[in-house]
Amino acid sequence: MSLPRLVAFLVAAALLVALFAIAERQGTAPLADRLSADGATTLARVTRLTPLDHNYVYYDFTIDGHAYTGWGNVGPGNPAAEQLHIGDSVVITYVRSEPALSLLGNRLPPRSP
Repeated sequence: MSLPRLVAFLVAAALLVALFAIAERQGTAPLADRLSADGATTLARVTRLTPLDHNYVYYDFTIDGHAYTGWGNVGPGNPAAEQLHIGDSVVITYVRSEPALSLLGNRLPPRSP
């Protein structure tokens, strides 16, 4: 591979990595903003536990007769993953206008006194 081609390849690879990093960061912030603005909490049921894979907790819940699923780490307000069993209830926060968007734990901002 010639030097100009190698340089072009490395620049393109660096740009691609930068774009993925920016996209990932932006993907998290809007969900946090949406949960703050339009979030609600409910109880979900643990459906699967993966202690050897980042301690992920899989869950399902129902809003207005529609079933939803999600997974992640336990989040605030829930017991440690090691203490959970399939069928246990956990707190989740979801976006009211789009319940498929949810996170484990109570992610609502604290209320002012």
